[in-house]
Amino acid sequence: RNNHQLLEMNALSHVTPRTQSRLKLAPALLMGLLYLLSVPANGQQIFVTSLLSSTGTVGEYDATTGATINAALVTGLYRPLAIALSGTDLYVASGTTGKVGEYDTTSGNAINRALISHFAGEFGVAVSGPNLYLSDSDQGQQIGEYNALTGSLVNANFITGLRQAQSFALSGTNLFVENFPNGGGLSTIEKYDATTGQVVNASFITGVNLPYAIAASDSALYVVTNNNIKEYDTNSGALINSSLVPGLNSPAGIAISGPYLYVANYSSGTIGEYNASTGATINATLVTGLVNPFAIVVSVPESSTSAAWIGLIVLGLALVNRRRKSAV
Repeated sequence: RNNHQLLEMNALSHVTPRTQSRLKLAPALLMGLLYLLSVPANGQQIFVTSLLSSTGTVGEYDATTGATINAALVTGLYRPLAIALSGTDLYVASGTTGKVGEYDTTSGNAINRALISHFAGEFGVAVSGPNLYLSDSDQGQQIGEYNALTGSLVNANFITGLRQAQSFALSGTNLFVENFPNGGGLSTIEKYDATTGQVVNASFITGVNLPYAIAASDSALYVVTNNNIKEYDTNSGALINSSLVPGLNSPAGIAISGPYLYVANYSSGTIGEYNASTGATINATLVTGLVNPFAIVVSVPESSTSAAWIGLIVLGLALVNRRRKSAV
């Protein structure tokens, strides 16, 4: 044995067994704490489409600071009117080409540029688990259900009888659909069962003037209208706040993540951040310098959650090991 080992044995011989147990536990606890401290405080990313004159892009930005991560994450698109996110898979619906493409959010590379290519006129897209929902305003005014992995059609008539389903949002097992009347007028927001497509309430919210986009949390439905965001109850449809976030500049897209609302302003080329409960402005110009931002989604990286779980597991194993040794 070397001198270091002899010194360690001599030092431990003067320490009680209980203190020795604590000293041996310390490295495991430290490792667990380091895992937890390595988890980013927010770690969210914003993905937003830009409608350019002859093409379109998807840019990626830090949801905390607004810093640009990749302004041209996905390129070569044409009128990307809607996007949806599942894990690291980004689904982009092009309103004129009649295609929904699937892209990797890490690299921006195309997984399948024509995952779905059946018709023209897509307005809205949403994804939940293995199911992808796509609205078609040109042929039959319906929402179809597709396999999010293969793009294969599951049910072309998942929801029918619509006029123009320009935007919709998922919340749990509920699918909220903004139904715009042909020829103009006031819109309705309808509520459907996201599993069966059955109508829950075809007149859930009525008399909405110029709704451009909607987003939903567990308890609140946010509707982007003419330079304003309205808030409704997702259970009853009751109006909570007719002017939650006023004074916007041509808002086109909205996303919610936890206590935060993110709004893409088409005319000013900005993304603003707001408190989802009070509507208070956190940063009206979180992201600037965009060109015609339209559809928006916000993501929380899976790695953050994984790191946190690893840290908790390491701590738990260390505590269990300590209790076992104490029992002996």
